[in-house]
Amino acid sequence: MAKKLKPQDIFELLDGYNSELDTLDSDEEQDVPNELQQINEEGRFPNEILETLLAEFDETDNFFENEANDNLNAEVNNLNYTYQVLNYFDKILQMNVTAKNDINWVLQPFVPPKISLDDIMQDLPIYIDIPPPLHYFNRYFSDSDFETMALYTNMYAHQKSSSWKKNTDKYEIRTFIALHILTGCLRFARISMYWDTFIGINVFINNMSRNRFYSLRSNFHVIDNMKIQTGNKDRFVKVRPMFDCVLKRCKELVKERNLSIDEQIVPFTGHLNVKQYCK
Repeated sequence: MAKKLKPQDIFELLDGYNSELDTLDSDEEQDVPNELQQINEEGRFPNEILETLLAEFDETDNFFENEANDNLNAEVNNLNYTYQVLNYFDKILQMNVTAKNDINWVLQPFVPPKISLDDIMQDLPIYIDIPPPLHYFNRYFSDSDFETMALYTNMYAHQKSSSWKKNTDKYEIRTFIALHILTGCLRFARISMYWDTFIGINVFINNMSRNRFYSLRSNFHVIDNMKIQTGNKDRFVKVRPMFDCVLKRCKELVKERNLSIDEQIVPFTGHLNVKQYCK
């Protein structure tokens, strides 16, 4: 335990004639670290303590260096963003824009484009025999088109997996497409609901099993994937034959004089990297 110092002892310590160690008891002398004794005895600093201190100094330097780099990167990013904004407005100022008061409109007669229109069904009979919807559908897709679909569907199924046991044909493909059209009309929440025993639809249950429908849907193809060119830029290359069938039939239709044209964007939940036009 340290001895209490009197005022006289304090003055002697300040004068330097008396050592502080003289006022310490034996217990405090034993508490002096061995490393410090080693410094006094050998006249050098211990290597272990030196390495520890150097490691702590390196960690401190790295911390401040990383913090400085982060601040510098933030300042560089702010400068880049400011430069981009200034460059953007500079381009706008350099644009040759006609002032609103300087715009002059010219009045001239409208010249419509020349379109060949043929009047059809001028004298309509009282009773018209309207064919069934299947008749109009077959005008767009022929039997040869369904045979091509069946061919490439079987080809893709064999290329994809060896579990394809039963090849399809044009009749099954026709049924498959018809069921797909019906799903767009009924709009159940899930495909499996069309085959449900409680709310199922007989036209689905009687014409195709659910598993077969899933299998055809996974393997349905209208072209050979192996023949797609490397630099292909057609985003609809895999359905191009079906699109061409519809386009060919549309061009065969006779244009009437009185036409009504409307456009509608089809709802789509997937990713489609094409431009959609709706005027």
